[in-house]
Parts: sequence; structure tokens; C-alpha cells
Amino acid sequence: MTAIPVLRSNSRADLLALPSYLFTFHPTESVVVIAMKGNVVNFSARLDADWFLTHFDQAADQVLNAAANIGECDFFILGYSQDPELASISVTEAADIVGRSRVAEALVTDGTRYWSLIDGEGPFPFDPDCSTITAQAVYSGVNISASREEAIAPVTEWEPPDPTDVAAVMDRLTSLAPEESLDLLRSLAEAEPAVTGRDALTLACLLQDEDHAGAIIARINTSNAECFWGNLAAARRVAPHLMEPTVVALLGVASWLAGRGAQATACIEQMASLDPRHPIGAMLADVHQKGIPPQKWDED
Repeated sequence: MTAIPVLRSNSRADLLALPSYLFTFHPTESVVVIAMKGNVVNFSARLDADWFLTHFDQAADQVLNAAANIGECDFFILGYSQDPELASISVTEAADIVGRSRVAEALVTDGTRYWSLIDGEGPFPFDPDCSTITAQAVYSGVNISASREEAIAPVTEWEPPDPTDVAAVMDRLTSLAPEESLDLLRSLAEAEPAVTGRDALTLACLLQDEDHAGAIIARINTSNAECFWGNLAAARRVAPHLMEPTVVALLGVASWLAGRGAQATACIEQMASLDPRHPIGAMLADVHQKGIPPQKWDED
């Protein structure tokens, strides 16, 4: 839910293409709530198309909390589904939550056509690949994935490490003095380009120590989160099972601070099964539910 630069949008079709830019994947069977001040997106949230049937109260609280954090804004509510009737109900329910008088536009698309629920116009042809927003994404080097699963893969993929490699890394780490461990942690967590191989495994193993996890929390912010994200994603891929919860929780924080909303949500989802009581994971889930923008982290 990070404010992004001004985007040039010239049509309703451009508006429907905007979530692909924001989330870096094409939403399907979803409703998207966007809050804007002028042409600047201040927050965006994606919900499953049937959210009002499965977790109405939780989703409503999250959207209202996020809206309260940014103050006056215009809402744009967009529905994506092969079932336009389901999408229409989903969009209408979301509009009722924020207040219909605050909704500047409400659109529904089945992927090839779109309709407006504001003035009833449509259907009109829709091709997300032929829009001003998509052109801006290409120009800006934004890689748009075909699905949410593809977009969140960097924070969910796991390759169990060789126990022999883990043992070798742990032997090395136990021989280090506390100051040496912290120096190594900083060099790996903030490495550019991102760590790979044995270095990624070493970073994951270092995070078994609570003090090391705390050191990451103390250093990370919105300006350096992208750097941390790349290294934590590499560590997540090869983390021994015992270290997974802390690595995933920290990766979720880095995702949130870097404006990678879908990946932050994916980390929260994983923490529910890895360790629902993990303090960093619980903090991240609370921040997410309250709709707190990343900029607040830097202020505190």
C-alpha cells in the first residue's frame, strides 16, 4: 500500500489495466480497491471475487483502516471475473463499505469486455495489453506476471538444503565472535547484487539468532528494503526448515516496505502454517490488517 508516482491514464480501459502495474500480475477472479488523490495512488488492495462470502468483516476492516490512514481520497473499485454477475456483486459490496458517494468509478470486466456500474454503459472491448498503463510498465521495466502464483513465487519457492551444507555453515558460524557474526549478517543482508548459493544459506542460518533478526528490523526501511528483499528472498529459497519462519517473516516485512504488496500477503499466509505466533510475523499481520502505509515505519 505504497504511494506511487503519477500515472497517465486516459480511459476506463487504462484504469482496469492499472492493477497489473500495481501488483505486477494480471488479477483474475478478484476485486481491486484503489484510493487516489489526484493521479497518485495512495493505496490498493486486492480481494478474491467472493470475499464478501468468505471473510467480509476482515476485508472490510482492512480497507477502512487503510482509507483512514490516508484521509480524503477517491475510490476506484474494479471487478475481474469470468462471471460478470459475481464481479458486480463483489464491486457493489466493496462500494457499500467505503461509501458510494466516495466511489469515483466502478468497473467490471470478464477479461475481454468491460462495463461501468456507475452509469451502466457497456459492454466495451477490453485488452489489458493495449493500454497506456501497460506501455508505461514496459517503459519503466516493470515485469508483469501472468498470475498471482507466478508473481509470489520468489517468496514461496523452497529448495530443501543439503544437510551436509547446513552442518558446514553452522560449524563456521559457531566459531565466530558476536561482533563478527553481526558484521557478516550486515554484509550478506545488504549485499548487491543479491547473495546466492552458500552465502544465501549462511544468511538464513544467521537469522536463527533472535538478535540477528532484531538487527535486520532495526536497519531496514523504505529506502533500502528492495536490497534487503533480494537477499532475504535468496535466503528463503534455501532456508533450513528451522529457520524458515524468521526468514519468511523478515521477507514479508521487506516486501511490505518495498511496496511488494502481493508478496507481503503471501508471506503472511505462509506464516499462518509455519509459526502463527512468531513475533515478527504477528507484527506484519497486524500492520497489514490495520492498513498502515510503509512510510509510517520510517517515522516511528
